[in-house]
Amino acid sequence: MSLNKSLHLPYIDGLRALCALYVVFCHIAIHQNITCANLSFIEKLSVQFFYGGHYAVDFFIVLSGYSLSIKMANNNKFTLPVSSFSFLVRRAKRILIPYYFSLMLSLLLIYFFIGRKTGTHWDISLPVSYKDILAHFFLVHDLFESKMFKINHALWSISVEFRIYILFPLILLGLKYYGWIRMFIITIIFSSTLFLMVLLIQHYLNVNLTEYWPGVSPYIILFFLGMFSANVTLNSVMKPVLQCSYWLPLFFLLLVAFISLASLLRFSKFYYQVVDVVFGLLVTVFIVVINSEKCNPVKQLLSSKILVKIGSISYSIYLIHSPIIQFVWLFIVKSSNNTPIVSYYILMALSVPLIILLAYVFYVLIEKPFISTSKTSK
Repeated sequence: MSLNKSLHLPYIDGLRALCALYVVFCHIAIHQNITCANLSFIEKLSVQFFYGGHYAVDFFIVLSGYSLSIKMANNNKFTLPVSSFSFLVRRAKRILIPYYFSLMLSLLLIYFFIGRKTGTHWDISLPVSYKDILAHFFLVHDLFESKMFKINHALWSISVEFRIYILFPLILLGLKYYGWIRMFIITIIFSSTLFLMVLLIQHYLNVNLTEYWPGVSPYIILFFLGMFSANVTLNSVMKPVLQCSYWLPLFFLLLVAFISLASLLRFSKFYYQVVDVVFGLLVTVFIVVINSEKCNPVKQLLSSKILVKIGSISYSIYLIHSPIIQFVWLFIVKSSNNTPIVSYYILMALSVPLIILLAYVFYVLIEKPFISTSKTSK
């Protein structure tokens, strides 16, 4: 996050670090087909605890909305200080250039080293066709189930996020005329309409579209919630709202709702449309809660130097971690002939430090040069 020092919030970097690391741990946990029935309670917990990587992406989207709104919330003025075109150009440099480099890196690793299916989670990224490459180049791969996870199965969310950036100026315009409550309702209607359109297209036209999180649905809602949390925590006008005593009880209420709905809707087509939004609300309230005076120790922990440092390279970690996990597993872990759970621990121990190291190199060489120094940047 490139802001002047007065607006830099280290705990946000700490949250990014935890989200990025959790995604890495998740993909390591599901990399092999580990049968948990034969594991001890501790072993089972060490694997299953990381099965929720999808929600780390949800968390990232909320943080993205928060980060882009920091300066505007601080000034109580939700308008872009630059033109919408300039904003999108800066976002493209910041997000898409590292994305395309990671895409090329993944393709090179596939061509030379990890292009063969091996029975791991990486298999969903293979095989790669020219159509897959074109879909990724034009940021439409996430719209089709057959292409969504190809080349690098973590890259599907980048196209979603960039579409939200395209809509960001429109969201700000809507806030100007309609306010927070009505714009929240509008984002829900917009997201739900996209989802229903996909279901209708699939039913009547038999097109293989992604039905779980099509286009920007439901992530546009999560992004808006991130903007709202910035407004509550940083806007001086909202200080009475921030100091209200109901935020912590609301957090626990949403936590119960999230766990309950995640269980009830587990096999429903509406799972992500409902549960992701509830989780986004949970994250929003969490951000508000940790900004209360009672939670200063939590903010201080999240602002630790190591988390802030990892958070600064979290985007690079996200972009490159998947092929590195497969590379380490294929050339080091697989040949050790250990049990799946031992292989899991070895893969964790070897790949995580390597991913962080290579992500730092990627950040310095590829990502950092394109981080805008503008005050309007993320």
